[in-house]
Amino acid sequence: MHWTAAGRGVVHEEIPAETGKVTHLFQIFIGLPASRRLPASRQGAAPYALSLQPEDVPVVVLPGVLIRVPLGIFGTVQSPIHPPTRINLLDIQVGAGAALTVPVAPGENAFVMPIKGRLTVNGIEYDADGSEIPAFSASDNAQSISLEALHGSMEAAVFSGIPVRYQEQ
Repeated sequence: MHWTAAGRGVVHEEIPAETGKVTHLFQIFIGLPASRRLPASRQGAAPYALSLQPEDVPVVVLPGVLIRVPLGIFGTVQSPIHPPTRINLLDIQVGAGAALTVPVAPGENAFVMPIKGRLTVNGIEYDADGSEIPAFSASDNAQSISLEALHGSMEAAVFSGIPVRYQEQ
């Protein structure tokens, strides 16, 4: 897990650390609320980065399910890094026939990124090779995302967080 706050600008490379290994890269851009942004009259803050090595990512193990928590919280397990905005990123593996319900707090948007295999999200099937991504808009009430692996094991990432427009109110 690597979080970069660009500030007034940053240069980086996206090259796997070990030649010959398969690397999955998600590059997600997250807007900050006005209270966390600098006034337009300033050039910007210095860039900085937060990193988390694979062995330091907290893991939750449930029957047929493995959940890695690189950002945010799942149940009582929390990531050791704290980015400038509250966001959850769960790296989920669900074994064949297993299921998991992921809670989404009131006021949070969420989406599921299929990575490997075929998964069922709230009763609708998605394929990692497809172009559709299940997304859930923020609600005043808690929501849940049901993930099932009905056709063999699957892997997915679940992202959730408070939309910037809610943070600015």
